[in-house]
Amino acid sequence: MVESPISALCRAARVACCVLAVSLAWPGAASSAWADDGADKPPVQSPSRWLADVDAARDRARRANADRLFADRWQRAERQRDALESLLRSGDTDRVSRNAGDAIETYRALELEALAAALFSRARAEIAQARADRVQRHAPRTLERAAELLASAEAALADNRNDLDLPRSLADEAAYTARHAAYLAGRVQSAGRRGGSIEDALLDYEEPLRRASAEAGLLPRFDSGPAAVGDQLVDRIHELEDALRRSRNALEDSNQRVQNLQEELRDLDTEMGGIVRERSELIQRVEAQERVRRQFESLDALFSRDEAAVLREGNRVTIRLVGLNFETGGHDVPADAEPLLDKLARVTNLFPRARLRIEGHTDSRGSEALNQRLSERRAEAVRDRLVDRFGIPVTRLTAEGLGEDRPIASNETPEGRERNRRIDVTFTVDD
Repeated sequence: MVESPISALCRAARVACCVLAVSLAWPGAASSAWADDGADKPPVQSPSRWLADVDAARDRARRANADRLFADRWQRAERQRDALESLLRSGDTDRVSRNAGDAIETYRALELEALAAALFSRARAEIAQARADRVQRHAPRTLERAAELLASAEAALADNRNDLDLPRSLADEAAYTARHAAYLAGRVQSAGRRGGSIEDALLDYEEPLRRASAEAGLLPRFDSGPAAVGDQLVDRIHELEDALRRSRNALEDSNQRVQNLQEELRDLDTEMGGIVRERSELIQRVEAQERVRRQFESLDALFSRDEAAVLREGNRVTIRLVGLNFETGGHDVPADAEPLLDKLARVTNLFPRARLRIEGHTDSRGSEALNQRLSERRAEAVRDRLVDRFGIPVTRLTAEGLGEDRPIASNETPEGRERNRRIDVTFTVDD
């Protein structure tokens, strides 16, 4: 039977409507596979191409582990896809075109949910636990911020599921913010149970800043709020960064000098035939520079942070024995200082030509004369222990008390005074 022109026109209109409906249900569904193939423009759509688009969406969902996470729904999607394949084999192309968009959207929804489960499960669990613990009663703003971050992460994934970095970062921040909210709520509840006041909470808040300031040698003042103390710490960090940068520059200069000497040595060999005297002097200078570099590497590795701080300014070295603590008003070397003094004795082997100056320092408590004498006795006690216990020749050691004249931290805080009660060992390294 010959199809009338009107029937053919109606059939064509139905196919066009199906294509339009699927395109609206899934923007880009009809073109994604061709875009992946790098084609400039999509070919004319065919029923077999519809099935290829379904399989492309299916593969993406499987790569996201949707088949494992949502087994029941995956099986329904698979039956939907198998039905399309049967229709294609039977030649029912109209129904393939009508139903392919639904199958594609099913797989894409599974893919999106699988990606979301992988990216957002921790943040969702943290927020859910916080709500179950009624964190919103005591930290509502912070918990709300966590929910906003999670919503932004979900929106970012829905907008572009090919770029997972942004939603992953937002989800991590949401999980952290939920934990922060739980911590804040716990502090508020704990203060309430103890009957604490807002003043107690603020003092607790200031304590970490006070400890950090004391460790940095600063005297914190909270009469203008914690921001000023924070600014002080930031300024000190910048100072330390500048000092580190200068040290690195000095090291680079030293390395450059060694390199220049080596190049000069090569030039002498090439241009002057290796004049013996000049060449020998250069070799000695290069070896001396290298020896000093190895000595300082060994010195830095000798002490732990809790034992001593090694400071260098040019060829002058200061070893600050932070692990050596005297009793208040006392000058006897404590027994637990033996391992530290053993390492100090090794310094004399590491720098065999160096003469060590042992300096005693005190805080400002007590009279100046008393502190001067106390610092002398402490320096002499360390010197005598090195001579008697470790056999260091007394000719290589000098003991001197400097009293309270050279503080390295504020004497207004207990931490600062403890840092000022110290033994510094100084010496100069020959190039």
